[in-house]
Amino acid sequence: MPKSFNGFGTRYYGERDYRKDGSYLTTNFFCILYFPVIPLHTVRVIPDPKNTEWSPVGTNYYSILEKRAPNLLQVASVYLCGFTVLASIICILLRSSPFYGASFHGSRHAGWSPFQPYWRSFRLLS
Repeated sequence: MPKSFNGFGTRYYGERDYRKDGSYLTTNFFCILYFPVIPLHTVRVIPDPKNTEWSPVGTNYYSILEKRAPNLLQVASVYLCGFTVLASIICILLRSSPFYGASFHGSRHAGWSPFQPYWRSFRLLS
């Protein structure tokens, strides 16, 4: 079973290839700050009945049915999803930066405001 502490360690990411018995493929990744870095292996799991509710930070129990090499399609989809989340976070942090307004709008504006429409922040040709 994967183990992690404060986002460092191993975790299961992704669900693919469901079967009628409720089992599916998931990949065990080595993670840094909850971001999947290295795929270790893919396992077919079935959720254990002692799981009472799903929790992203709690313990979930699985019965492992088989273990195999990483499923490349699943690894690619996990990386794509992770990259999208990471890029979104970076864009949000850059847009809310106090330096954003000074570098793109000159000294006319103190900074970006989420309540200011985009079309008012650009000068029209005069």
